[in-house]
Amino acid sequence: MLRGKAYNEKAALSLTMRNVITDLRLFLSAYMVRYLGQQKNVNLLTVIKRLLSPALVSPTGAYNTLPPAIVCQTDVIDIILRLTCCHAGESSNWLSRLSHMVEKLTRSNKGPVISGRIYMGRVDDLNTLYPAFADIAVMLSVSEQSVSKKVITAISEGIFSFSDKKNIVHILKSLKKNTTEVADNFLMTSEEYATRVVFFNRTLDMYISTFEESIKSDIIKAEEDIDLFRRIDMNISQNVIDDIKKDHLLSLFEFTPESEISERWEKQWINIGIDKENVAKKLGCTIDPSFFPSTTISDCILNEIHRKLYINRGKLSEDISDLDELFHKVTIFMEKEDDCTLIVYGNCFSMELYELEYRTDKHNELGIKMVSKPDKGYQPHVLPYMISNCTIYFVPNCQDNYSLLVRNSSFGRLRLFRYPDDTMFCTFCRENADDPLKSIITHLWEQDAEVTDPVIAMFNHV
Repeated sequence: MLRGKAYNEKAALSLTMRNVITDLRLFLSAYMVRYLGQQKNVNLLTVIKRLLSPALVSPTGAYNTLPPAIVCQTDVIDIILRLTCCHAGESSNWLSRLSHMVEKLTRSNKGPVISGRIYMGRVDDLNTLYPAFADIAVMLSVSEQSVSKKVITAISEGIFSFSDKKNIVHILKSLKKNTTEVADNFLMTSEEYATRVVFFNRTLDMYISTFEESIKSDIIKAEEDIDLFRRIDMNISQNVIDDIKKDHLLSLFEFTPESEISERWEKQWINIGIDKENVAKKLGCTIDPSFFPSTTISDCILNEIHRKLYINRGKLSEDISDLDELFHKVTIFMEKEDDCTLIVYGNCFSMELYELEYRTDKHNELGIKMVSKPDKGYQPHVLPYMISNCTIYFVPNCQDNYSLLVRNSSFGRLRLFRYPDDTMFCTFCRENADDPLKSIITHLWEQDAEVTDPVIAMFNHV
């Protein structure tokens, strides 16, 4: 049907039953390896070998043929792939029925259940049999095998979805065996295991490599999801306004989104590396628009404000050696000033700044007073005390150590350019030149931040 041919109900039923019988033969063999172990009066290895061959199955209809024997590791791997690619979202598929069968069988082996008693334990499903599938595949690995033609054809014809391929790679990697371990089952001797496990792992590596190359090809060919970028723009535009209100310095500006053309607009951008599959269309792995937090943008706006303040620092600059000296000098300035902000950069006084909250014995000496938490929400840079009418704004982890005393009234307008769709940002993507599986997300915006007055004073921490 996938190739455009007419549907044949009898042939389809025959193929389905052949697969079912083959799956059940491997299923029962793996269950014996996983849960039963060698028995005194029954040679389970003989039973398993008979199950893996079609000798126990007889044709029952015109379209029925003997199912193929499971003779090598690729037969087992192909069965695992077919089971893995069942529609995982459907509770009535073949994979879920086999899982339910494992649960029922293991529950019967755990003894009687007393009514009214709560039992705790692991619920087994088909995934718990995969290691046993691998043990059987190792037993059948008498030589190195290449990827089966059925799988290569299925990949080339697009039978496997992108998510199927990633799930398959994950499962196949989990099946790989440690070549230094000794066989811990009755299927083969330690000498046989040591030889065959190498063949099995090499075959698995071929399958994994084939699917990984197909995944890479899908990612490289995929187109970027333009609609995702527009949703990211909307999300950032809606949240950045709240971010501006929550930060003390940004909230001092008069914020206005504008659509007017002006020579004052300054282009700003930020580049973020990301896996291409996370922004690709139709691969089913696209990220949520909130993956890019608006705080990243507000931090960039803040960095530009700090740069402008440093440029506008004025001529008054003093060297100070400790925090006490800094606070005493600020106290003197505040006798002639109204509302101000002391911006402390760097880690030079970080410990003293945090400890001062609890050093109540020094509050009067340094002229500081405790203040309640700001009404605008959590502000990580604002310290819980002030010097007169001066808010203390701490910016740690800066390369340089200095402080700026700024009038609050010197913060003018903060404008962001607003596009016709009411967004203030433009997000786009380009391929990473060094790695075709990577992309670079760029957030672009235009802003104008006015700082009207020069900085009152600059204090160098020496």
